[in-house]
Amino acid sequence: MEASCAGCAMSVDSTVSDGGNVDVLLVEDDPLARLTGRRSLETLGHHVMDVGTCADAERAWRASEFNIVVSDYRLPDGLCVSMVDRMRQSGYRQPVICITAENECLSEAECHSLGISEVVAKPVDMETLRSAVAKALRIASGGSVPVASASDSPERVGRFLLVSCPETVDADAMGRIEELCRDEAWLALDMSGTDTLENNALPVLAEACANRRREDGRLCLLGIHGGPLKAFEAGLAGTGIDVVPGRRALAAMGRRLSSQCERAEVLNSVVVKGK
Repeated sequence: MEASCAGCAMSVDSTVSDGGNVDVLLVEDDPLARLTGRRSLETLGHHVMDVGTCADAERAWRASEFNIVVSDYRLPDGLCVSMVDRMRQSGYRQPVICITAENECLSEAECHSLGISEVVAKPVDMETLRSAVAKALRIASGGSVPVASASDSPERVGRFLLVSCPETVDADAMGRIEELCRDEAWLALDMSGTDTLENNALPVLAEACANRRREDGRLCLLGIHGGPLKAFEAGLAGTGIDVVPGRRALAAMGRRLSSQCERAEVLNSVVVKGK
């Protein structure tokens, strides 16, 4: 039996919507099923990280970026649905496939509210797994989200909370973002759709960065380009704000012990002392 929850999937990059060469988080506690699942997914061309508990899965998705999560229903420290609920509450929007021998435990309404794209019954053969992953990613590429989420809601990319910025970023817009994300030490602003960065927003950005660095966090600007990039380079160079081109670079930055700006500061201090 295979149940599809088509209206509830997360948005995903269209470049992986055909189901090939994606990053998969596999959550399975049974050693044999875990090994078999990993080998099957790798044979299908995917990059796989496998863990055995809800807690390990949560640590993994906070540290790395995945295109899809494939999880057993019943895990040693909880149920898949509880883990997925925490994912959604934290802003993670990746599609989820649940593999279970207990299909009756998952209702269509529960799948829809949690954004579980596919429920697949055990035992799972490779063709069923391939089809489920491809279908979940195709549905997700349509951009629909669970009822509990808004299309402009912040989402998690590794350690960062990623917030989409408006076309014009001024002091008021930055103030609203800071009000929303005041307690987030690791914050990334998606400026790929921003056409104008007003001068009055620059001091707010500088202060936001300084506050996060005091808490050992970071502020990053993702996808900033054109006029906004020129305004940033003219007014905020050397403030400790990092610029990254996309989500993979952002996720990678969250795994590093120091940022680009921090490494540049260390290098500059060495050069100054050398003089």
